[in-house]
Amino acid sequence: MNATPSPDPEVLTIRASRRGVLAPTAGVVVALAVGLGLFVVDGVSAGAIVVSVLAVGALAVVLFDMPLATEFDTDGFVRVTPLRRARRSWDDIDRLERGRSGWYRRRAAAGVGLVAIRGGFRYLLVDRTERPSEHERLLAILRAADADWVATNLAPPPNMPRPR
Repeated sequence: MNATPSPDPEVLTIRASRRGVLAPTAGVVVALAVGLGLFVVDGVSAGAIVVSVLAVGALAVVLFDMPLATEFDTDGFVRVTPLRRARRSWDDIDRLERGRSGWYRRRAAAGVGLVAIRGGFRYLLVDRTERPSEHERLLAILRAADADWVATNLAPPPNMPRPR
């Protein structure tokens, strides 16, 4: 018999890609190492202070704002980051969109991931494209919550089979 409780079937959890988690984390570790190295080599210098302050700021962003996963349910969604869980109601956002892909985030590029738009703010929910089954479950959750207006302009994931 399975001792662990099964996850709520009404909750869809989409996890971030490994690259989306490891790349920023590695970047922060390198920046912190460079800052520490500058302190060791130069002592207290302007360069060491600037690099260290920027690295600590990047560390704060990674710990408090980098999504590891997003949990969707009929009440809204929860962004799970390393040090916090932030819940938003469907009424709190204007729409869901695909994130922009490419190094320069060109608008013409095929979108990946999911972004919640609220006013002028963009909240990255997940950095990878959801599977077709996850996309269908997300749309079903939105319909059940009477919040399908949130996804009216949400393009299907690029890997979604096209109806014939």
